[in-house]
Amino acid sequence: VTLVPSAGAAGEKKRKVNLILTRSRSGLLVDIEEVDMADMGSFSAHQRVRLTIGALNNHTDLVTMSQQVVEQVAQTTGHTRVMMYKFHEDMHGEVIAECKSPEEEGSWLGLHFPATDLPQRSRDQLAEEHVRLIADARAQPAKIVTDATLDRLGGRDSVDLKGSTLRSPHRCHREYLANMDVRGTLVLAVLIKDHLWGLVVCHHPKSRSVSYQTRMACEFLAQALSMRLSSLMDMKVHSRHEHTLQLHAKLCEFMYKHGPSSRERLQGLVSYTPNLSHLFTGSGWGAVVFEGHVLPVIADGQNAPKEEHLLKLYHILEQGKKEKVSAGAKTKDAK
Repeated sequence: VTLVPSAGAAGEKKRKVNLILTRSRSGLLVDIEEVDMADMGSFSAHQRVRLTIGALNNHTDLVTMSQQVVEQVAQTTGHTRVMMYKFHEDMHGEVIAECKSPEEEGSWLGLHFPATDLPQRSRDQLAEEHVRLIADARAQPAKIVTDATLDRLGGRDSVDLKGSTLRSPHRCHREYLANMDVRGTLVLAVLIKDHLWGLVVCHHPKSRSVSYQTRMACEFLAQALSMRLSSLMDMKVHSRHEHTLQLHAKLCEFMYKHGPSSRERLQGLVSYTPNLSHLFTGSGWGAVVFEGHVLPVIADGQNAPKEEHLLKLYHILEQGKKEKVSAGAKTKDAK
């Protein structure tokens, strides 16, 4: 809710405030944010990102789309450095796109940061809240005003500020930002199928307030990127599935074409292109062992070892398998 209070004393500047209401376990939280009267408002903020959202659908390259997003967020919020973090499987972050002002020294593009830089609790909060603003990491926390009921239950200390847009950052995070000479931040979550895929991270060396309306426009842009990435991933999975079905059909054709016996059909699976090796991503070569004979499975441009070497490797693997089974049986008997 945006309010413009009536003018106070003579000569006092009129101020506009946003009242942001959030439900919590403690009741209804009301964050009161002062807004610059020159702020262009919700409509213009969404207009600034609308063209970028349309452009995302014209691209399939991750870096290109990420660069479009960080440039638009930087233009919309005024932060001096905006980056796209992509989380890898081990949850460490990589900067894959960056937009920075000339006064910002050095590029962070391509840098990797350990997973411990963002604790799991913070990841969960971002995945749930989508947006996190710290207008001034060095500001003194504002007092929390509570009603009489909460005062009897413990007062300000009992209030659950989860979801509050104005809650103070943790001391460790304030120190982390200070070490980077960063004072104002804005973080937008990029979610794919409810999984935290990455973050849009905005830094500013001075305090930097971003109105609720502008934050929602930037969140809308991050959601559009999330939807686009999710769609591209679904298309990739579907394409891979279609390719596998076609490969299976081709392999069946080669099997029956080569002959009626089991050995002839196995020979058909390894003698043509495509063959069995094309079912496995990244495979160079393989082998099929049948009735004491080894049939090499060779991928494009690869050379398989000689048959006697393959047989020796097969016997080593079989011996190791038997020893593992034997050790497992002994362990079970010991219990």
